[in-house]
Amino acid sequence: MLKEFSCRLLLTAASRGASRLLRNSRLASGTFALSLGLRDGAKAPQASFQFFRAFSALQNRERREAYFVMRQCLKSTYYKNTMTRNYLIILFLSLSIPLFAQKFEKAKNGKSFDCVILIHGFLRSSKQLKNMGDYLTDNNLLVFYVDYPSRSNTIQEVSKSYLSPIVQNNCISKFNKIHFVTHSAGGIVLRHFLKENKIKRLGRVVMLAPPNKGSEIADFLSGYNFVNTLLGPILMQLKTDNSSFVNNIGTPNFELGIIMGDSSNDPISSMIIPGDDDGKVSIENSKLNSMKEFLLVDRTHTFIMDGVEVQKATLQFIKTGTFK
Repeated sequence: MLKEFSCRLLLTAASRGASRLLRNSRLASGTFALSLGLRDGAKAPQASFQFFRAFSALQNRERREAYFVMRQCLKSTYYKNTMTRNYLIILFLSLSIPLFAQKFEKAKNGKSFDCVILIHGFLRSSKQLKNMGDYLTDNNLLVFYVDYPSRSNTIQEVSKSYLSPIVQNNCISKFNKIHFVTHSAGGIVLRHFLKENKIKRLGRVVMLAPPNKGSEIADFLSGYNFVNTLLGPILMQLKTDNSSFVNNIGTPNFELGIIMGDSSNDPISSMIIPGDDDGKVSIENSKLNSMKEFLLVDRTHTFIMDGVEVQKATLQFIKTGTFK
């Protein structure tokens, strides 16, 4: 009876607002400890501490930490009682709902959240940007991914058929600002899109390893007809000659930061590319005169987005306009 009463008491408190419960965490912890019905009273404080550690992590949007601790909580030897386990799950979810409801309500009203759209590169998918997206999400940004088949579309087609719907359906008029983070050829897709479309709430853009002046690898591979057939039309658009698509988009007029790697795990490609490179694009060809800031890191082209320092610098630029 005591366990059932105390659990119901906590659930009632949760339904009236999780923040009120946390303001008196000692009382809440004590009540929660009573609800466990533990044989060994010495374990009650430890159990209570684990539970509120999990909820505190959730409140700070440290989702992985929260659910890891809660799982430990449920698997502990002193939670073998099925009814107690069910109470814990219900209580944890009850406390979680106000947090997530508040988050999505703010997102819906567009008062406290910015939108970030992530665009992957040539022969890649949005999965490559998942770690970057998770990091930005954990820092109070609403993330959307653009996924497109890069071997069957031109840059113009990707911009119109894949990027534009994401912007129009998810971000326009819903958020304070619309930011973009791109990888490799995704930056060229974005440059074309922003040339053709004006966004009133455009925020900042971070390009990771962009071939802004083309890539010598595209020059080399496009010399073989079977490779053009296999890889599709974008390959030709990424050539370095003055008449190529990438060199005729025009100068960007948005707030732009570029992060480029100077490490390569592809020695053959690096032999083709003059000067320092990241295995696919030369450092010089990634730059634009209109860029606001440029950051060089010890990363390769393919995995630059997974670098912790790259993720931190990206967030810093989105929020402040500088990598510093």
